[in-house]
Amino acid sequence: MCIRCVLSRAVSGKWFWFTKTFFFLADQDGDDLIAGLRVFGFATEWLPAVEMAFIDGLSDRLPWKKLRIPRPVLLDRQIETCEGLGLDAPSNVAAMNWLTPVDAENIDLREKAGSVITRLHRRLAGLAYWHDCALGDLEPGRIDAWQRLAGTEDVSMARAVPAYSGAQKKIFRADAAAGRISLSGDLTPFWPLLLLGERCGVGRGAARGRGRFSLAKSA
Repeated sequence: MCIRCVLSRAVSGKWFWFTKTFFFLADQDGDDLIAGLRVFGFATEWLPAVEMAFIDGLSDRLPWKKLRIPRPVLLDRQIETCEGLGLDAPSNVAAMNWLTPVDAENIDLREKAGSVITRLHRRLAGLAYWHDCALGDLEPGRIDAWQRLAGTEDVSMARAVPAYSGAQKKIFRADAAAGRISLSGDLTPFWPLLLLGERCGVGRGAARGRGRFSLAKSA
């Protein structure tokens, strides 16, 4: 198995300590693991140090022996820069396909789909400070509108997903959801949030790669 490492970075902004300004990604291409670390805003100025730490962590700090996998060879690494996203026209039919489990602690997303858009808004509002800008409030009427257009028939509750806390040096078992949320209706107010959410994830643990989704739209 080989590792191909991709680092993505976004536009520089100002420092904000409250929201973690990175997002881990992992994909598979044949026998290769594609590991990525997306960095946002002001934190891109630390990118050379982040790149070295990320490579060191992949090569020497992960428990390859415990997994009974030979220490992988780093096949390739590259840095990709993204300065803004083009906003295409929204569709009136789309779907959020969860690529990794999304946090559902103390909530059933099948009954309260509105929590998805509120958690996504909270994540983006925190990241906005790293870009020297602010995100407006999410009005209650907007949340109600999302609740009406979001279909959760294909959402399943995946219990006891492990989550490691480096600060407390222990593994927690957290409730999570998986599957797909179907969207049908006027998505115009939500489309920019959804496109940005594809880049940063949603919910608790998003910095570690939880809550990653792909957005598919239909005509």
